[in-house]
Parts: sequence; structure tokens; C-alpha cells
Amino acid sequence: MILDILYQDKYIVAINKPHGLLVHRSAIARNATVFALQTLRDQLNRRVYPVHRLDRKTSGVLIFTLDAKSAQLIQECFLSYRIKKEYLAIVRGYFPQSVHIDYPITNDRLKKQEAVTDFICIAQSEITVPQGKWLT
Repeated sequence: MILDILYQDKYIVAINKPHGLLVHRSAIARNATVFALQTLRDQLNRRVYPVHRLDRKTSGVLIFTLDAKSAQLIQECFLSYRIKKEYLAIVRGYFPQSVHIDYPITNDRLKKQEAVTDFICIAQSEITVPQGKWLT
């Protein structure tokens, strides 16, 4: 597997993480054998440091640094909300104009973590394309 590199400079590398790829080894997916961290390391032939994660089923931009100090600085920016992740989703059916979810999640070590998510509907459209159980 070759990862699609979207951006690279002397400090960071941004890749297009495909759906289904884990960022790194995890106890919750013991059967997985391919990981973004090892794949990118092998592809660049150097150590890389992940600064955030995307869920296995989420595709999108994933950022690594090329040194530990840069990783620490960027992780601090995420923790202090100077950097935030944004997602775009296509939703079929009704979606409200906005949703605020403040609900802790449990990590793979069974520790609760704060999790706040805000959704904003940026556009609505109707299309006449039959799909799956929605044939009309």
C-alpha cells in the first residue's frame, strides 16, 4: 500500500487516510495488519509521529510530524483548541440546522474522555437518485 501524501515539508506530512485504515496498532482491532503509522514510515524511510487520530471508518487528512518536538507542539495546539478538526458529511434524510453533543466516550483502556461535537447543516438538497432501500 502506498499512502497519498497531500502535503510535506521539513516538519510535517499530511496524508489522505482511507476508510478502514487504523492510524496505529490497537487492542480493539487485533486482527488488523496494516497501519498508517508503519506504512508512512516505510514509505518515507524515516520515523514519523502521529499528532492526532481518525477513526478506522473515517477517511480524511491525517497529520504526522517528522520529529518529536514538532509532534509535541502540534499536540499542545490540539489540546488547547488552537487547532480543531472539522468534518464534512453527506447525510440522507432529515438533519436539523445544528446539533450540540457533549457526551464522554470510553477509550480502548475503558477510561472516559470528554467529547464535544457540534454539527451545523451547511446545505440541503433533494436529488432523485434511487439508492438501496430508497428506490423512490
